[in-house]
Amino acid sequence: VMDMTKEVNASTDAYNKSIEGLNASEAATKKMTDRLYVLESVENKSNEQKSEMKMLVSSLNKEVDGLSLVYDEQTDSLNQNKDAIYDLIDAKMEQLKMTAYEDRMKTAYEDQIKLQDEYTAAVDRYNKAEKNRWNFATPWDSAKNITEYNSAYDALMAVTKAYDKTTESLATTEAAYAELSGAATKSGDAITSAGESSAA
Repeated sequence: VMDMTKEVNASTDAYNKSIEGLNASEAATKKMTDRLYVLESVENKSNEQKSEMKMLVSSLNKEVDGLSLVYDEQTDSLNQNKDAIYDLIDAKMEQLKMTAYEDRMKTAYEDQIKLQDEYTAAVDRYNKAEKNRWNFATPWDSAKNITEYNSAYDALMAVTKAYDKTTESLATTEAAYAELSGAATKSGDAITSAGESSAA
């Protein structure tokens, strides 16, 4: 039971860290974008500022698939505006988060099934231990029974806590997935509507 609860808790913690990492990556990428357009607004840029712009363009192109951002040093201009880059960053993060949510939900469902089996076994063990706690013939039996009772109780509490943690994580992930799916649908509808309006 303890190995299973540790495994489940580890998977939940790993998921939480992965989402934190995605959020941190998004914030860092947008911060680079903000810095780039602050520099773009500077007139008569120094060589250091131009070099920083080229470095930021290179970094953003690595971070955001399909960005194709270009800084033309001759005309001192960028080929895309800030909003367009933000849109691509949001789209990238949306895709990565959707994948993370789907993976997490699959794992959480599997963990719940395993934990239900573990919980049933832990309850059976606890009930037996509780029944035998005061059933002893010698002091040695008494100590052994009490030790088993305490161990069974700890195992039951651990699997219950792990199940609750998984259920809470699953509910949060499902809500986030539904919200992101709705946002993606609305975004797609808006693009479709814009295209239809242009065609008309």
